[in-house]
Amino acid sequence: MTAAGAPPLFPEPRALRFAAILVDEAFDELGLYVLHHNRWVVSGADNDAGPRLTREFACFLPPGTRRRVAHGFARRQVRRLPYLFSVAPRRFSIPGLACDLTPPSRAGFPPTHALLDEAWGALVDALEVVLSSRPFLLGERFTIADASAFGQIGGNFADPSARARLRERAPRTFTWLDSVWRGAHVGSTGPLDLTGASALLAVIARWFVPLMRQNEAAYLAQTRAGQTLFNERAFDRGQALYDGELLGYSFRSVVKTFQVQVWRELRAAWRELSGAERSRLSLLAGHDLDGAFADEPG
Repeated sequence: MTAAGAPPLFPEPRALRFAAILVDEAFDELGLYVLHHNRWVVSGADNDAGPRLTREFACFLPPGTRRRVAHGFARRQVRRLPYLFSVAPRRFSIPGLACDLTPPSRAGFPPTHALLDEAWGALVDALEVVLSSRPFLLGERFTIADASAFGQIGGNFADPSARARLRERAPRTFTWLDSVWRGAHVGSTGPLDLTGASALLAVIARWFVPLMRQNEAAYLAQTRAGQTLFNERAFDRGQALYDGELLGYSFRSVVKTFQVQVWRELRAAWRELSGAERSRLSLLAGHDLDGAFADEPG
């Protein structure tokens, strides 16, 4: 929700609105993976997410439980890393880190640390390019695209090693995230345009789009075979798994029904665009988005 009189987070016309939603969903899904990976792998030895959680909820915790709750939260989040796409190589370790906080491998799953590191690098490199010519991702004012990028990339600001890596690799993006944190985006006005966002759209077309397509194809195959349990409960039971590939990296994941919904909503929005709007977006992304957003396979 925006403040009274503030420009809407979801812009018009349709092509701009579609681009804003596409960027938002890409950061919500792929960006969430790199956020967790950066916190519990890159900053595995120096993040304080557990203690921060207990400080924020101190008034709800029984006396003397904060240390135990903090460690339990960290242990739970590390255990969930493979579900969130971050699978360590065999015998992976971080010096000085306890075994129960060491990012795990998983039998039968290809390691994905390199995949996520490259995806994160591609995202922040694209943000550097886009933000070199404009104050926000789609032009002169803040939209849902900026909000999502801020949430997922800026979410590692409190994680020392991940924060340092971001500052070194993407200083312009680092400064932009800090400025948004301080409220510099409030009251931003001005025109929006797609042209300057091409680098980010290209990364999304290369990384996010094929991931969503593979997840949906797996969902269709699994449901036809009678599978009814998906998401984290299925993952914990070794069910609804599928093998895929992203830019030469192999991965194994569980079918996620919320990603199926996201992808179908994006595809429906794509169908509402005119041929000229679709062509322009495909040209800016450097990919055949019309083919990518084709009707569901099979």
